[in-house]
Amino acid sequence: MAHPRPLFLALCLCLLVVPSLAGGTAAEAGRPFIVIAHPGDAPPLLTRLTLRRIYLGQITRWPGGTVVVAVNGPPRSPVRETLGRWLFPEGEETVRDTWQSAYYQGRFPPRALASYRAVALFVARVAGAVGYVPAGLPHPGALAVRVVGEAEEAAAAREEGRRP
Repeated sequence: MAHPRPLFLALCLCLLVVPSLAGGTAAEAGRPFIVIAHPGDAPPLLTRLTLRRIYLGQITRWPGGTVVVAVNGPPRSPVRETLGRWLFPEGEETVRDTWQSAYYQGRFPPRALASYRAVALFVARVAGAVGYVPAGLPHPGALAVRVVGEAEEAAAAREEGRRP
């Protein structure tokens, strides 16, 4: 009978290599959340700046013309606070000031939903929706969107022969 150790080591190696081939999961990036979008509306890759502009209401349509419907997770949840610090390192005052000004123009901030399960269901069912959920939370019917920094996006664009 073959010794089980080589099989075990090969399996462990596969578990380490396969996620990296999938290209940029939240866990690899050290983030406790993943960004999800309604399938067919959002591109499979967004830059952090684009996501920031979506959550500030500065980007209102996806490239195909569908209206962007951004949603937040529950207020004061650790995942929401982490995403906020990641997107807005200068502090939440920026977000508050932006939306306070927008309010007088008839624009409103992204709606906060009661749970991350509600976020996943909303995003799966509403055209144009984008949100975030804790890494590892099932999100059937929603597309996991890879979020990269500006340098990564520029490098990918050069590889594909397009402008970033």
